[in-house]
Amino acid sequence: TIINSADGLPITGSMIEVRVVDLTGTTVTTTFTNLDGQYEVTNLTPGTYSIVVSATDFQTNSATAFLTPGDTSVVDVVLTLAPGIISGTITDSAGNLLGNVSVKMIDEQGNLVGTILTDSNGTYVFNGLAPGNYTVTAIASGFQSSSVGAIVEPNETTVVNQSLQSNPGGISGSVSPVIDATQVTLSTADGLFIASTLVNSNGEFNFDNLLPGQYILTATATNYRISSAGATVVADEITPVTLTIEPNPSEISGVISDPDGTPISNATIQIIDANGSALSAGTTNQNGQYAIGNLPPGSFRSEER
Repeated sequence: TIINSADGLPITGSMIEVRVVDLTGTTVTTTFTNLDGQYEVTNLTPGTYSIVVSATDFQTNSATAFLTPGDTSVVDVVLTLAPGIISGTITDSAGNLLGNVSVKMIDEQGNLVGTILTDSNGTYVFNGLAPGNYTVTAIASGFQSSSVGAIVEPNETTVVNQSLQSNPGGISGSVSPVIDATQVTLSTADGLFIASTLVNSNGEFNFDNLLPGQYILTATATNYRISSAGATVVADEITPVTLTIEPNPSEISGVISDPDGTPISNATIQIIDANGSALSAGTTNQNGQYAIGNLPPGSFRSEER
């Protein structure tokens, strides 16, 4: 069976060439898969062979087969989609070529694949991209950033040209409370990822050279809830934004057992705060286990009732 590495499933719907090559490099026979991605080669002399598979839009790959007399060897071959390319030219609104423009390639999961600078002719090339959806973002000082979606196909070059407008705007903001490694992500109003940054020691962040329009900012920090806010960027202005993150709800869990260590089921557990007030309650399961969640930060004790 010929398998697509992207999903682990057989490559179906086409007849794929399969060559059987001996140790001398001679092609012994050639066959094709059926439409279910399966192949079969019979009447081979015992020995060692390479199974070489070639398919449109995939990288050629091979696997080794060892045949003994009267034996049937099952050899699956996994093929990887061939990479594609994104290239283009960056200009200003008058059509002048812009060199040293930072071009970022972001995949559909929001991961930064790479960053490259345009040359003196305003051109850039990203090689070896896995097929899929990407966002191409061009950033240059004194210009509004520009982001365009692109689809990479195997063995093809996708051309993405962009024209940058002057008079950019910006966003300057802060996140409270100040938590180390808080990340702020900037997206367009329809959710297209643009950039992300970490707040400084004062909880502050900045996004510069932005195209006027609507944006969404999202702050994330370990053990805190995600916080989002919208922002409107205007040309030649800095838009202030303040984000507040709240601690995640806490949970108290444990096991209730008798002096012999036997779990107690259906026991009622109360959570008591520092003032002696009952905040919440729950019961143990058949294994004596309990978990009571949605608690605010603070000091508590648990009591069996």
